[in-house]
Amino acid sequence: MVRLPNKSTRLHNQANFELLGTISATIFNICTLQILSTVSNQLSGTLPLYKSHQLANLKGLSLGCNSLIGNLPDSISNASKLERLDLIANNFSGIVPNSLGNLGLLERLRLGDNNFINEPSSPELSFITSLTNCKKLRVLSISRNPIAGTLPVSIGNLSASLQKFYAFKCRIKGTIPNEISNLSSLNTLSLVGNDLSGSIPNTIKGLQKLQGIGVQDNKLQGSIPIDLCQLPNLSGLDLSYNQLSGPVPACLSNISSLRNICLSFNKLTAGIPAGLGNLQDLLIFDASFNSVHGSLPSEIGNLKIRCQKSKRLPIEIDLQPVAEYRRITHQEILEATDGFDESNLLGNGSFGSVYKGVLSDRMIVVIKPTDEMFAGHMTLKCWVKESLPSAVIQVIDRNLLRQGGENSLAVVDCVSSILMLAVDCAAESPEQRINMKDVLATLKKIKEVIPIFKMRKAKDFSHFV
Repeated sequence: MVRLPNKSTRLHNQANFELLGTISATIFNICTLQILSTVSNQLSGTLPLYKSHQLANLKGLSLGCNSLIGNLPDSISNASKLERLDLIANNFSGIVPNSLGNLGLLERLRLGDNNFINEPSSPELSFITSLTNCKKLRVLSISRNPIAGTLPVSIGNLSASLQKFYAFKCRIKGTIPNEISNLSSLNTLSLVGNDLSGSIPNTIKGLQKLQGIGVQDNKLQGSIPIDLCQLPNLSGLDLSYNQLSGPVPACLSNISSLRNICLSFNKLTAGIPAGLGNLQDLLIFDASFNSVHGSLPSEIGNLKIRCQKSKRLPIEIDLQPVAEYRRITHQEILEATDGFDESNLLGNGSFGSVYKGVLSDRMIVVIKPTDEMFAGHMTLKCWVKESLPSAVIQVIDRNLLRQGGENSLAVVDCVSSILMLAVDCAAESPEQRINMKDVLATLKKIKEVIPIFKMRKAKDFSHFV
């Protein structure tokens, strides 16, 4: 059992050892408790929140990457000051409670990688409607839950402050509501791997701050709307593995911010717009496995990663990073701390040194230099989980893409499939782990889909496999 002090306002596990056992209900009797964070440990059992717990001052509850089970209690609504609720990567189950809508100050809600479901009596995701009362909500993540249901029209009434919406692999069906265009602050939209049908709504042009959209691996039909061309900040567009038809809109070449365009495995026709080659920041374009015909325009040679012409135009692929964690380079850290200058030193101890830094976007961060890449709350397992499937490029060594040449598309697809299989094999609960029969079947499918590398290329990747 986890035992923590009786009087404290912030309870973090910042040590290098892992917490084991269950969470004691007495923790929530601490009336001054503001933050409880036990991310990336080995906690099990249920979340012991009862109606008797007032939770009047609780602002942050972060229990991600453990092995907690059971329902999310309705009594969570007693935490009227709660700003952050993070339960990602556990084994929670049951209905997502509509009482979450009573958390008027909630800014971040992360329920991904659990077994939550929608209210069985409602065909729509009813909890979405309840969350419209959370006017300060900025991040909503429900990915990898067997939620099942349709997106309600009320999705357009979510917070005008909502910036990120992650709902991949949730068994969501139906169409994308036109009202989604009301989310004027949205910069990341991920609906990957669902059962969405119908067309991409023309109203999507209302998402003027959108930077990345991932709707691959659905059943979307119709043409690629030219309304996408009215999104001035769009950096990543992934519409692959759908049933889209018609031409590739030439107006995409007007979006100067575009870096990645993924349109593979659709029913697209006509040629590739010549203007795409003039996009200065465009790294990778993929229109493979379509009915695209004709020759590659000469301007396409301006791409930083060259495209190869063949019968099916297997043009290379990259994926727009939409993971919620921002990756900060070592150089950024050096600049933020003035090279770990002593003037930015906050303290020393047996755990090492801690520095304060200010990033280029004015975000203030606390930095603990370490040789361990995944020290603290972010474990390798959690990082890989959050990077799949839409941000696999953050996991892959970019040298693989450079070495892969014409096989870069195969490299990304292969690594993504293998890592997703590895995550399924490493589930905390034995009941959730994939059995070896299914593992073998999945590996065979990967082998069938991925083109066979040339022998000389296989040597380049031997160290990775």
